[in-house]
Amino acid sequence: MTGFGKAEGNFENKNIAIEIRSLNGKQLDIYTRIPNECKDKDLEIRNFLKEKMQRGKVDFSLTVTTTAEEGTKELNQQLAKQYYEQLATLSAKIGVPIANANILDTLVRMPDVVATKEVVIDEAQWAELWEVINEAVANLNEFRRQEGQSLQEDLLANVSTIENLLKEVLVYENERIETVKQRIVEQLDKLKIEIDKERFEQELIYYLEKLDINEEKV
Repeated sequence: MTGFGKAEGNFENKNIAIEIRSLNGKQLDIYTRIPNECKDKDLEIRNFLKEKMQRGKVDFSLTVTTTAEEGTKELNQQLAKQYYEQLATLSAKIGVPIANANILDTLVRMPDVVATKEVVIDEAQWAELWEVINEAVANLNEFRRQEGQSLQEDLLANVSTIENLLKEVLVYENERIETVKQRIVEQLDKLKIEIDKERFEQELIYYLEKLDINEEKV
């Protein structure tokens, strides 16, 4: 069953957004997109989703944004200074002066000079995060329930229509067969040829069996 569930939460300095999408499928295939700081919970999240869903393709997305210093850029001044000293030494050796206007741009592009402060989610925060995940799963299942109910209503309406049409067909079924039989007899009479009545009855029965709709009615 296709479905979509979303939930958001915030605690301390973090905003959490969970989105779960599901598509029809015979097998259960789970795909997760989670930030590096949550990778250690990937297996636990997968197992949780397995308990809640039996089959289908499930796409799980977890986004964490922070409003504090966590996740912000930080300049490693000591490392930048070391890079500068090495560049100055190289400049003197090869006789190529350092262009002061461009040196800062060069330094900030050097590895690890500008780094992102690690976002840390402790166990207390994970307890709150699990509540957000639970809410997203509940919203997904409610979406699927509503879709299933709508599908059920459509199927029942179609079944009712078929049953009503079948009743109309049954009224004319015996009349239809007799009409066809009479038409064949009349056509043969017009030909004015002698026929083996026993063979005719056999062929007629065989032909009328082809017109039988009992299998279609079941």
